[in-house]
Amino acid sequence: MSGNKLLALVVGLTLIGAGCGPSAPSRPTPSTTAEAAYVLTAMSDTTAYDRSPVATTFGCEDRLMLQRVIVSRSDRPALETNLNTMFAVRHADAERLGLYTPFGAQEVRATVTEEDGKTVVDISPQPISAGTCDDPRIKEMIVKTIALSTTDEVQIRVEGSEKTWRCMGDMSGLCR
Repeated sequence: MSGNKLLALVVGLTLIGAGCGPSAPSRPTPSTTAEAAYVLTAMSDTTAYDRSPVATTFGCEDRLMLQRVIVSRSDRPALETNLNTMFAVRHADAERLGLYTPFGAQEVRATVTEEDGKTVVDISPQPISAGTCDDPRIKEMIVKTIALSTTDEVQIRVEGSEKTWRCMGDMSGLCR
């Protein structure tokens, strides 16, 4: 047999052999997307207010509206993804839904870590409040978005300080 014929025979038998026997199990491909859940404010003068499933009002007669969106999957905790998705909503996008976000013009980010078995959320920089009504909106939106992600006890910090979180919006000057 000539060299070319022998090579063709070996290649042919290899290809035939590759098609015989058990096939390799197909591997599931990891999804590249996930769902993020967070809340935005439905203020009393918006169309979303009457659609809000939450009848309880807070702050300046505000209600919260649950939002669910598809985001790119991340190796970060879902809690961090949910908060950062909420922080990233721009004013115009919220307004199209008849909602409001106090974070719309800010670059606020959350980082979630574990310390001594406790979940710690650190928000930075400190969210800027547009006034008295924004103070409870900011805190309520963060707390409720955290509650959508975990039932564990969570310590919230702003720029590394639990006191800054606790005193955020307190204008009395007495918060310690």
